[in-house]
Parts: sequence; C-alpha cells; structure tokens
Amino acid sequence: MAFIAWPALDDAYTAAIREGPGPAFDRYLDLGPTVVDHVRAIRADDHHVQPPSGFPRTFVEHASFLLADVAARYPQEFLAAFVDERWDDDSDVVTALAYTDDPTVPPRLARVLRTGSRFARVSSAVGLGRFDDPEAVAALLGALDDPEYLVIFHAIASLGDVGGPAAIPVLMEVLDLGRASLSTQAQGAIRAIESRSQSRPS
Repeated sequence: MAFIAWPALDDAYTAAIREGPGPAFDRYLDLGPTVVDHVRAIRADDHHVQPPSGFPRTFVEHASFLLADVAARYPQEFLAAFVDERWDDDSDVVTALAYTDDPTVPPRLARVLRTGSRFARVSSAVGLGRFDDPEAVAALLGALDDPEYLVIFHAIASLGDVGGPAAIPVLMEVLDLGRASLSTQAQGAIRAIESRSQSRPS
C-alpha cells in the first residue's frame, strides 16, 4: 500500500469528525490500516489535529464513533496498537475494543468492569453485550452490584443481549430494588432472554 502522509490523514480525520458517520468516515477508513496508528497518536496526545471550528459536543461523539469504526475495520491492528493496559482508562478505547469482536477481548473488558474508572466500567458493560461468552456474562452479572447506577443499567441491557436462563433469577432480584428504571430494564432483559431461549432448538 502506498505511503500516506499524515497531513492527508489529518484532513480526512477532521472531515470525519466534522461530518459524522457516512461518506467522510468511509473516506478516512479507506486510507488503510495506517489510520490505527493515526488515531492512537491523537488519543495519546503525541500528534495534534486542529479540531473543526467550534468543536461542539457532537464532534466529540463523532470521534468516539470513528474510533469504534476503526477498530471494526482493522481489528488486529487496533488490538496491537492499544494492547497496553493504560488504555483501559480511556472509555472510548474500551468501547472500541468491543467492536473488534475478537475472542481475546472479553477477559480484558471483564477486568475493566471490575476495576476500571466509572466511565470505563460503563463502556465495558456496554461492550460485553457484543460477546456471547461465559466470562462476559459472569462479569455482567457481577456488575449488578456496582455502586454506579449507569454501570448497572447497561449491564442489565447487555444481559438482555447475551445472558442465558441462569441470569434470570439474578435479574429478578433487581426488580426488588425499587428503582423504576432499573426494574423496567430488567423486565426487558428477562423477556429478551426468555424469547431467545424459546427460539433456540432443543
């Protein structure tokens, strides 16, 4: 693949952050695996890219979405670039790790869910919902005792995506907590698990 100068990467990155998901994202991703090193350098503050004018909250969100798309497009390169555990405190990186869909990721996210910062734990609870994996489910069940409301909320949602019948008794306990939004989320997760169990061949 031809060498791509970083100014060209910077321009494509800035356009993607400004415009959001769609053609601008595709143009950046199509530049090849070198975008992994580019976003890593940006997040490590080793390389500065002039943000689009104003840099409103939507641009921050676009940067997070783009990082996840980079991970999905170039999973092995992403895992190699972000292998250091210091990245586990970056909630956007934690989210993106899940988008690699790599089987080595659930143990790492499970660890973050137990010991990470507040926002990293939230991202881990969301990300583990992409993995139909026993360790992922066990970590999500353990997160129902987390002191952070948002961690519990997203762990319940993810259990609705990947949990099995064994998760239902634990989710039933959530209904006894008297917190309406968590109870609603738990009821939805239980229904999803039951529906999934019924649709699987015996």
